[in-house]
Amino acid sequence: MHFTTNRRVPALLFFPFITVIFLFFAFWPIEDNTRIPKSWPKPFHKLHKIDSNWFKLGRMLFYDTRISKNQTVSCASCHQSATAFAHVDHPLSHGVYDRIGIRNAPALFNLAWYKAFMWDGRAINAKAQAQIPIEHPDEMDLPIQQAVSYINQAPIYKKAIQQCTSGYSLSPSDVLHALEVFVLNIISSQSKYDLVRAGKAQFNADESAGYAIYKTHCASCHAEPLMSTGDFSNNKLPLQPLMPDYGRFKITLHAKDSFIFKIPSLRNLSYSFPYMHDGRFSSLRQVLQHYRRGPGKQVYTAQPFTLENENQLLAFLFTLNDSVFVQNPAYKVPQEIRNQ
Repeated sequence: MHFTTNRRVPALLFFPFITVIFLFFAFWPIEDNTRIPKSWPKPFHKLHKIDSNWFKLGRMLFYDTRISKNQTVSCASCHQSATAFAHVDHPLSHGVYDRIGIRNAPALFNLAWYKAFMWDGRAINAKAQAQIPIEHPDEMDLPIQQAVSYINQAPIYKKAIQQCTSGYSLSPSDVLHALEVFVLNIISSQSKYDLVRAGKAQFNADESAGYAIYKTHCASCHAEPLMSTGDFSNNKLPLQPLMPDYGRFKITLHAKDSFIFKIPSLRNLSYSFPYMHDGRFSSLRQVLQHYRRGPGKQVYTAQPFTLENENQLLAFLFTLNDSVFVQNPAYKVPQEIRNQ
């Protein structure tokens, strides 16, 4: 490498300067809007920098089992980063003392673009979404005040508390805000599909054909670019007789809301099985077979849906997998929790 300098300034003096410039850009905090494609709609909730103090505190809390009654369950117990913050080990969520819930733990990403949370929409914001499982008897079963007390007594939080509050303890609102900041800033936006939309990649023939099938049969509920409208729908799943779940009806008590659930995103499906609100389907082919032959046959009625069509649709759905997202170190268990 050659540098052009005047004779009075040795070229060697430029190396420290170049090194400083490199480090400045390599480690300068990345604004959240650099992770969000320009074609995406404006989020409903505020985003933060992923290196902010509140984000870091929320990440610690997300992975900490202190916020459960018997100190064995964390948010990450059911929402694992490697599986798009879903859980693939079992169809229904597990809580303290081996208690089992009634629903599948949903994937967590791009939540800032949705107005309601959880399968039945009972949480109207991310703070409520955080508090409900902490206090639910089948999940963490711990009053939020007690959870906060455990956190304030833990030495590993001393520095984080001071950085966020300039004080020596957290309030329940502080804990829920930190968790809110973390989960709202879990963003998946770097799949092949996103690259194609940005003009940086192209679909192959099967993916392109599958995209056309998706636009005809799936997009009304799973709208681009988030791959969900965020609305609620009845997808005609048969009621489980031993564990009946009436969906959003339990929240609104409106008959029209019987058996309707929040429409999940089609992103990252390869990581976030099993599928549906109760995890009854272990494969995407089973899901497609339900929509082809299940009660109501509500999707593929205009023309025969062949095995080739199914393979093409699956090829497109696989382009929605975001390996960069599930491997992102910013979302992994923090060192403070890992080393305690």
